[in-house]
Amino acid sequence: MARPHRPVQGSRYEKRRVAGTVAPPLQKGDGLSSSEARELGSRIDASQQRYRVSAIRLLADRACGLVLVDSVTGSDHVIASSADWHRLEAAQT
Repeated sequence: MARPHRPVQGSRYEKRRVAGTVAPPLQKGDGLSSSEARELGSRIDASQQRYRVSAIRLLADRACGLVLVDSVTGSDHVIASSADWHRLEAAQT
């Protein structure tokens, strides 16, 4: 014979539906979107041999940055925009 269902005791709350919120677009200088980071990473990998893209890192909210590994020194660099990449590329020469 089945056991009777016990009534719920303790704290209970009523579930309510909440409308989803749309995140505002990224401001320039905040970082890259994930699609921009993938595109920039593929351009970096195709254009030179020194730096290798090892990861896409979430910086804040929806802003991403690329983690580059320098094959000469072994150090990591995090770039958050294409301007950061151009500065790093100019510094290597």
